[in-house]
Amino acid sequence: MTIIASSAGAGALGGGGAMAAVSAFAPYLMIASTLFSALSNVSAGKKKAAAARRAATAGLTMDRLRERGAKMQQEGVLSKIRANAGAAGVDIGQGSAMQAYLQTARETELEIVMAHKVADANFEARMSGAEIAESEGKQAAVGSLLSGAADLYKYKTKKDAATFRF
Repeated sequence: MTIIASSAGAGALGGGGAMAAVSAFAPYLMIASTLFSALSNVSAGKKKAAAARRAATAGLTMDRLRERGAKMQQEGVLSKIRANAGAAGVDIGQGSAMQAYLQTARETELEIVMAHKVADANFEARMSGAEIAESEGKQAAVGSLLSGAADLYKYKTKKDAATFRF
């Protein structure tokens, strides 16, 4: 007993109709697969970028806390210098004691300023990495679309060549 397939694009007898139906839908499956791949690449790029931005913010927070700790340490060192000088009866407001105090203050302040600059530079580098990750996702999406278009063109070319053979 032979069954005639009545699905769209089938028109053949028996099991050949299923193959014709799959062949008719192949371009649409290729397009859907390509779009899904492109959207997945964009989504992955955005997720990587979001993670990099979170890491940049967390890193900046840690750097700022270290900077605050250095500032507190500076205040402690300068306070200790004043206390020791006062206990020894040295007037810290003049002479070499004042110069030593100011030199210590300058050095520790310089360390704090440098820590601040390093924190800003690290944050900018991390944020730049986030932008690069997002851009890579978009580039991968474009690659998926181009690859899918090339595959669809090959499929159509082979199908047209098979249809028009004499």
